[in-house]
Amino acid sequence: MRAFKNLDYFRKVSPEHTRPTAIGGIVSVLSLASIMALFFLEVNDYVKPHIKKDTFIAQDPHQGQFVTMNIDITFPHAPCYMIDIEIASSIAVTDMSRQDLIRRRLNAKGELVSSAEPDFSDPGAAAEQIYQHIKDGEKCHIKGKVHLYKVTGKVQISFNSKVFYIEELKRRHPDVGDSLKLTHIMKSLTFGDVAQHLHILFRFGQSDHTQFDMVNMVDDEVYANDQDRKDYFYFLKLVPHIFVDEINQAEFRSYSYSLNHNAKGSQNGLGMISMIYDFTPVNMKITKQNKDLPRFLVSLCAIVGGVFVIFGLINRFLLTVQESVFTRKIQ
Repeated sequence: MRAFKNLDYFRKVSPEHTRPTAIGGIVSVLSLASIMALFFLEVNDYVKPHIKKDTFIAQDPHQGQFVTMNIDITFPHAPCYMIDIEIASSIAVTDMSRQDLIRRRLNAKGELVSSAEPDFSDPGAAAEQIYQHIKDGEKCHIKGKVHLYKVTGKVQISFNSKVFYIEELKRRHPDVGDSLKLTHIMKSLTFGDVAQHLHILFRFGQSDHTQFDMVNMVDDEVYANDQDRKDYFYFLKLVPHIFVDEINQAEFRSYSYSLNHNAKGSQNGLGMISMIYDFTPVNMKITKQNKDLPRFLVSLCAIVGGVFVIFGLINRFLLTVQESVFTRKIQ
């Protein structure tokens, strides 16, 4: 037993060799309050899941050769039947005018239009019908999905297939013909499965990496009221994301993107919208996991030990100052 006593680093000091002080009591209360506050902060931080972010260079890890673009856009100065949508990439050119998108013809009040589309077999009659629709303030709302090849490409919105009818319209009604243009309100533009986006937001919360719709950061009507016909350009850089929920053993995949946009006077006199997209080789992996218990316990020990050491030094300093002042008064 004597050998163990010699190894005792926690030796007790008898009460007759200690002297309680008011300063020591105040410092002790403050130290205990600090320990309790830091303890609760540490526990609160421990129970929250840890979000780990990693980047790696690789080809798009998402399965399949397509990525889904979800678009919601309104054209306040163009009927739906006048608008062409094409996808051009190094693999293929696809006409999306009649596929995967829901077009809603709206009147000036935003109500659905039930009148028939123009008969394009008769250019003169078609021009008169287009004239009446534009005069009535007909606009177009397009919403839906577009499937893009996972290569650099461009989504182009234009009047290309209706140039002949536009020229006929301008010849007959030049004042109204010039009002037909591709000014637009971009309400939403995302990539990937919308259902996956909702799961990711629910499990991972709002953050920079769960900001899927960069259009939200741009004024919706920035290009809604241009007086002249213009060419509009959107430059999109897609970043594949993998979200791994280790707590619930789930994995989700999606895309975020960077966005730049610009507009200039139309080169062909009709205007168009070009969405030029590309894929970055940098991939993001976001992992949600529980925090490590041993690290949590080490942090608690560090809090207790650190607070006692710091407040012990403060207590010693204050006692030294008190004794110095008391000694000077006696002298």
